[in-house]
Amino acid sequence: MTKHHYLCLFTWAGTWCTLLSGCGDRMRNPSAQQLAEFQAAEPAGPSIDMEQILKARIIKGPYRTIVGDVLQVEMSRAVNAESSNGAGTGSKEIYMCRIGNDGMIVLPVVGSLAAAGRSLAEI
Repeated sequence: MTKHHYLCLFTWAGTWCTLLSGCGDRMRNPSAQQLAEFQAAEPAGPSIDMEQILKARIIKGPYRTIVGDVLQVEMSRAVNAESSNGAGTGSKEIYMCRIGNDGMIVLPVVGSLAAAGRSLAEI
């Protein structure tokens, strides 16, 4: 082999060594102390405070209306003297009403009625 062949072989081997040196994963096993620290560590997530969860629970019961709710009220036509001209007695009439800032709704014949904070059955 000539000098030129040795130089080519040396260059080729050096190039491959350089290219392959970047393919290592550089992974190392943890030491016994690191492994023990990992196993003894607390969870990374937030802890749950059951006392706060119990305080925040929603009290069950009927829905209580609030200002701004829109109610659909169904009344018998017999109650409303204006629309009961003898015809349709016993039929129903539907009214849509919004609970005002004062907590009241206004219905024909009945007039103003407190609604905010009350259940639908109470209204």
